[in-house]
Amino acid sequence: NLLDSSCESSPAQVLQQRPTKGTSPFTDLKVSEGGKIVTLGSAPTLKNPTGSTSKDIYADIQNNIESWIEESIQNRAKYK
Repeated sequence: NLLDSSCESSPAQVLQQRPTKGTSPFTDLKVSEGGKIVTLGSAPTLKNPTGSTSKDIYADIQNNIESWIEESIQNRAKYK
């Protein structure tokens, strides 16, 4: 949780609480497509919202969610 009891967090708290971005959980996921094995590690693009407070992070998500969804739709089309 990025928020404290006042519904805000300091930049230092956010930096301490935010986990580092790990590897994609899809990296080792493989499917058979047209007789060949396809690795899905690059199919979904993982996002790391920016900001120094929880409000900034949520605002970044709000400002970018539509383009992220469109990007996902385009990426999905590559794997049909």
